[in-house]
Amino acid sequence: MLRKVLPHAAILLSNMYIVFYLIDRVNSAMCFIDNRITKALLVLLAVISTVNASFLILDERRKIARNERRRAQPRPAPRDPERPAPRPLNQTAQRTGAPRYDSPRYNSSRYDAPARRSRFGE
Repeated sequence: MLRKVLPHAAILLSNMYIVFYLIDRVNSAMCFIDNRITKALLVLLAVISTVNASFLILDERRKIARNERRRAQPRPAPRDPERPAPRPLNQTAQRTGAPRYDSPRYNSSRYDAPARRSRFGE
């Protein structure tokens, strides 16, 4: 939840600061940049941005570690070209009891769509 909220909060506070800066440039008597609330929002923006950056760095390091673990795993031996490749298992069909549509029963020619004729009689 926090990882989803932090980027949005940082964008919101950053946009607030852009507006405060522009208003302060137009009308400096309003003192948007020079009051207590603005300074508190600036501290909040800095904290949120730091936490958000920490989460992004952590996610990136986890991705790198996961990729290194995958590369370190031994690869399976190459398949013998004389033997046919094993058919992939349809695990969803095994769990649900649904028919396997990759079986020869469903791959026969009687289930194929008839060939379409051309408009020109060819």
